Amino acid sequence: MKVRVRLISLEAAAAPELADHHAHDLELPELATVAELLERLGLAPSALGVLVNDAALASALRASTRLASGDQVVLFPVIKGGS
Repeated sequence: MKVRVRLISLEAAAAPELADHHAHDLELPELATVAELLERLGLAPSALGVLVNDAALASALRASTRLASGDQVVLFPVIKGGS
């Protein structure tokens, strides 16, 4: 299946061609989870924000959230700060 993936301010070690901030179609196995996508891209999941079809996805749901063909996934670094 194909999902559309966009990386914002990230470089995926396993997919450097995705680092241009444009959305790219990525082929994944049927029933792949968000966690499997992150693993395939070589990204550390603890430091990422994830949107699936414009909805924020909690870290605890990444291993159980299955992607479907045509889904759009945006990955971005989590920024913490303030006092």
